Amino acid sequence: MQRAGMLMHWLFVDESGRFERPDEDVVVAGVLAPEATRLVDRSTLKRELTRLAPHHPWPLHAHSYACRVVDALAAGLAKEATDLQRQRAAAVRRTLHEHQGVLSRLERALGDGEEPTPDKGEPTLKELDRLLERRAPALSASLADATAATFAAIGRLLDAVCKDESATIVVASETERADAGAGGADRYLVVLDTLIERAAAVVGRLSGRHTVCVVLCQRDVQSRRLPGTMVPMHAVEMRERLSGLARPENVAIAFDSSPRWGPAMHPALVLADFVANRARHCVPRSGTLARIEQATADLVGVAPRREGRSHLAATGLAQQVLHAPQAPWPVAANGPGVRRWAMEQAKEWR
Repeated sequence: MQRAGMLMHWLFVDESGRFERPDEDVVVAGVLAPEATRLVDRSTLKRELTRLAPHHPWPLHAHSYACRVVDALAAGLAKEATDLQRQRAAAVRRTLHEHQGVLSRLERALGDGEEPTPDKGEPTLKELDRLLERRAPALSASLADATAATFAAIGRLLDAVCKDESATIVVASETERADAGAGGADRYLVVLDTLIERAAAVVGRLSGRHTVCVVLCQRDVQSRRLPGTMVPMHAVEMRERLSGLARPENVAIAFDSSPRWGPAMHPALVLADFVANRARHCVPRSGTLARIEQATADLVGVAPRREGRSHLAATGLAQQVLHAPQAPWPVAANGPGVRRWAMEQAKEWR
């Protein structure tokens, strides 16, 4: 669809990892789609996603459906639950008997259609899964198969849309762990900038004029007007930030919205969440570009590459060489802690 002579593309963005923890790996991921695709059609996409995990609350959140304990409880509560699913849920409750209060709260949240989240001070979902695995490895393995099937089904849906309708994925991380937070910068925003610049570069290789419209989940970020202060993401500040990003001459970047995670948000953000969750298991690693791209394709279901260019991007040194294409290749590119794939993708785009 043309608007003022420009082809619109939507970039739906989410992140994975605790950006406030410099010892943790993080990614920001996006699903990039032309306007006239079923990814942009809210009702169609929501219906297709809901069908893949019908016993989980909407919107589907990878943090929840990846949890074996939550998936078992949700399946056991469903009206159409099988005897096996009810038996598995009962087995989880027996195995984690000392956490009945936590499990009951998770079940109430699921029954109310809300995201199941333990209270502060209670075992996290990952800790509950680890405890289940130690105590009942066979049960845990069977539940892992169920969660893996959900991830695989969502990956197949994303792959089908990307193949049929020219959508793709873009993933950004760091050249060295926590380099995006250097000098007190907002780590999330720096990785986000890198992601959006790569999305614009991908679109810029197409003929004609284009606009990339950014939709991202709401979160607290550092205020540009009040340094050191964390504030909810604001449209005015985001538009100012996007206006300063590097982009090809035939591409404009526009901020559309930053909805809170909830039933009213665009369903394509569920796919962005899925990509971010899966990609964090492989992208923030050391390895060749080919190896990391293949690992991403295996976990996400879609290869982060099209027409000879990588759709992976990295902050820090890798981004610096892209912003200074005439400068000599840095000696530090082979330094300890520098992720090889990050410098290889930069060389590919330089």
